[in-house]
Amino acid sequence: FMNIETMMNYFSQIRKYYANILNEYMKDVKLSSNEISILIMLSNNQSITTSAQLYVLLGVSKGLVSRSVEHLISSGYLLSKRDEDDRRIVHLYLSEEGQQIVCRINKEVTKINEKLLADISEEEIEQMEKTMTKIIDRFKL
Repeated sequence: FMNIETMMNYFSQIRKYYANILNEYMKDVKLSSNEISILIMLSNNQSITTSAQLYVLLGVSKGLVSRSVEHLISSGYLLSKRDEDDRRIVHLYLSEEGQQIVCRINKEVTKINEKLLADISEEEIEQMEKTMTKIIDRFKL
């Protein structure tokens, strides 16, 4: 029987695999696998805008997220803005350059998916998506 921790571990392994492959394909950009994961996470989830959300979802240390975010900001891929109601909170957003990098990442992900999923049928993929949607919907109580 698979529990939520096991499922989260699978997702973490998949995310790390993709980030490592992308890092190989995009050596010219000089981003760590964690930085790539942060860009993807921010791009795909508009409700995620803080470092605290990132380290929980990515399953990595606060320090690693902090260093990665600082590098992404200094590289021009992320913008930061203090929360107007709570000055302790800093919101993160993709810059124009960050959005361009994410487009490039997405093109590479498509290539990776074509290789990885080549021998998995459309029906199997659809069933997995339906199952995952059911599970995710239960978290939205």
